[in-house]
Amino acid sequence: MREIKFRGKALLSIEDLNSFGIEHSNGWVYGSLITNKGKPFIVGDLVETDPEYVIHEFWVEVDPKTVGQYTGLKDKNGTEIYEKDLVKDKLGRTYKVRYNEFCAFMLYPIDGNDFMAIYPVIELEVIGNVYESELLEVTE
Repeated sequence: MREIKFRGKALLSIEDLNSFGIEHSNGWVYGSLITNKGKPFIVGDLVETDPEYVIHEFWVEVDPKTVGQYTGLKDKNGTEIYEKDLVKDKLGRTYKVRYNEFCAFMLYPIDGNDFMAIYPVIELEVIGNVYESELLEVTE
């Protein structure tokens, strides 16, 4: 079964994430996605459960625009590929990874309208994401 997990950019500062001992990558947190009153949170694994409550390792409110799901695939370097990542194929073409209701995750060229399905056999390399990339500033 494919691992279902998400990532998002924490609304807490990096200093706060560090002081609370929350594992992150430059402010990006990884785990399960829950929402409370329309606000998205990335939460860690369950530490304790009871019929009346659950306790997670951590919970962090994230920017809703930055939430992306793990595709279940890794790039040629072993980096997990998430929705809204930018990837490059072996021919040097750059794509955005996007969710598509007909075929789960698809690759959309940043300089065109075509698209193709993402498969484990395609050799890809994660080079960034749509929120922290100078590539998009040049093409959009």
